[in-house]
Amino acid sequence: MRHEDWNQLNAIVIESVTSLLASSGVETVYAGCAEDRVRGWADTISIIGFGGDKLRGSLVLSAPEGLLVRTHPARGTTEEDLADWLSELANLLLGHIKARLAGLGVSFVMSTPITLSATTLRFRRFKGLPVMHAFESDEGTVVVMFEAIGDDSAQLAAPAEEPVALDAGEVMLF
Repeated sequence: MRHEDWNQLNAIVIESVTSLLASSGVETVYAGCAEDRVRGWADTISIIGFGGDKLRGSLVLSAPEGLLVRTHPARGTTEEDLADWLSELANLLLGHIKARLAGLGVSFVMSTPITLSATTLRFRRFKGLPVMHAFESDEGTVVVMFEAIGDDSAQLAAPAEEPVALDAGEVMLF
């Protein structure tokens, strides 16, 4: 993929995170990105993979426990409730990115998210370019790592005249 395609892809990730959190009542400020640099990971993260002809990779979501408690739809507070909600947020986030990319000629299949708890987190990749995006909220720092490998010949198509992006909760069948 071209450099400008990667820039557009990262802009989509940033807009998707901001939009998803805002829909849960969480206002955020984008704090920047750094390639493969740790930025305030929470003890629990959710990972979801994706794969397609033009793009494949993974998304990692880290959110403070207070944010998860405040936004949990059933007001759950147990460790299991919060881990499940974190995975659902990762699933919703990647779904939003997928819908935006569909309008640019990129489609992929999503895996099932998993949640991990650890005291130290470090990513090692041989290919792909993991980019960490940090977002500041009243509850603390939300970190999203979007790591992808794009086919060399892949380019993001010009935006469709009518956007294909869906709102949260809408369904797109392929």
